Amino acid sequence: MLSRRDFCRRSAVSAALLAWPGFAAGGDELLANTTVTLAGGYSNANRQQFFIGQLGANGEPKWIELGYRVHQILPLGKHQYLAIGRRPETWMVWVDFAHQAIIRVHNVEAGCHLYGHAVIDPHNRVLITAENDVIERQGLVVLRDMDSLDIIERYPSHGLGPHQLLLDSDRQRLWVANGGFLLEPGTGRAIRNRDSFQSSLVLLDYHSGRRLEAVQHPDQQQSMRHIAQLDQATVAIGLQHHGVGSPGPEAAYAVWSPGQTLQTYKNPHPRQNYVTSVISLARDRFAVSMEKDHAVVVVDRHHGEVQSERIETPQGLAVTDQGLLVSAQSGGLWRYSDLNQSGLKPPTRSLPPGFWFDNHFIAETVS
Repeated sequence: MLSRRDFCRRSAVSAALLAWPGFAAGGDELLANTTVTLAGGYSNANRQQFFIGQLGANGEPKWIELGYRVHQILPLGKHQYLAIGRRPETWMVWVDFAHQAIIRVHNVEAGCHLYGHAVIDPHNRVLITAENDVIERQGLVVLRDMDSLDIIERYPSHGLGPHQLLLDSDRQRLWVANGGFLLEPGTGRAIRNRDSFQSSLVLLDYHSGRRLEAVQHPDQQQSMRHIAQLDQATVAIGLQHHGVGSPGPEAAYAVWSPGQTLQTYKNPHPRQNYVTSVISLARDRFAVSMEKDHAVVVVDRHHGEVQSERIETPQGLAVTDQGLLVSAQSGGLWRYSDLNQSGLKPPTRSLPPGFWFDNHFIAETVS
């Protein structure tokens, strides 16, 4: 069990303001009226320092150093955020950027670990986490009280390795991307079933956990990890090839509506087929970042690829009033300001080297 004191000691917690060129107080066109909160890892040598950070046009960047790597960050209001440890971490950390402090660290129950993702039911103040029961070897959806983080209910994810979760706006259905990974205690992130994935996208009754429908990719070496809702009945899926051998030509991203077959698309960059993030755009479009193919692709669900741009190791995606923001593992933060029929426009900024960004970040508009 990792206490807040132990967590802070291992982290050597600091919230020092880093002197990043181009991010001095006084503004930056890239982040006009926008605050970006992101997860990342930074080290002068081998990326052994981990942090969550906040950038904005109206002030200096803020960083809170952690002892471990986080994956997704959820906004809680009043400058507070909940960071979810990536698999197979067992903790969530509640931070306050207004006071540059860690408020609390919460460990999940013994015998379980997180998969880096969660979603909030704001109506009932419920945190929904994707977890794994390492003893029973099954994925779990865990409902927790938003204030205490104690378990209210839990039910199977109906698959292995639940990753990203989406809750319908009517709070009746929960989408679960089961990545298919089987991890064993004491082996860290080592995948134990690389030659026998069981990945699926499952639609559950949110209140009972009953499985309503499910779909699998025809190539079971493809891991369904990240999803974005295009409308109430349609989800875009980002795939990652983790199996043996080379990926097939239609193994990068897909779209699924319950009651229909999985719609797949050919990858214009068929090297690794490793989607790190997917996000919904306007007019039946979505964007995917492809880390190992070094590309950001905008896809029309009806016609396929619209535009593809090369970015070295792209990671997170977020939509703002100014366009699409893209973070790169190597430390870049890019903005495409015009998502129209002509596609993506060139980036406006790349940050200095030495900083590595993780898969996800959030962008919030500020007045």
